[in-house]
Amino acid sequence: MAIDLQAAETYFTEEVFENAAWVNADEPDKKRALKNASNILYRYYSQYDPEKRPIPNQAVFEQTHWLLKISEARKQAEAGVTSYSVDGISVSLSQVDRTIAPQAKMVLGRRVGRSISTRVGYIDSESKYIERRNRRAARGFE
Repeated sequence: MAIDLQAAETYFTEEVFENAAWVNADEPDKKRALKNASNILYRYYSQYDPEKRPIPNQAVFEQTHWLLKISEARKQAEAGVTSYSVDGISVSLSQVDRTIAPQAKMVLGRRVGRSISTRVGYIDSESKYIERRNRRAARGFE
């Protein structure tokens, strides 16, 4: 699913306070960042189907902004840099996975995506309760 560049421009102009990363990027970089952000979110949140259940534009925009803002720091962390200092300012890079933007996670919700066990989504507590009750009834406990 292609994200409309004009919709992104409107979003970053009207709704994002610190939008310098977007404003300072040239048009080809903006298009690549939007496409890359969309691809990352679809890979990470694999139960989303681009045709049937598209990822909200706001999540893609927030992921795009994240990619544009942290690109240099992420490159350094991936290269193994753990800290550096320039003119008395020290920066430490942790090994935390920063693949998905925190704001995009807020838009998409916490119960969506892959878990460490590679399960997708979440367990519906009502279905789990009914399933457990049926098993107990089959064994003669209810």
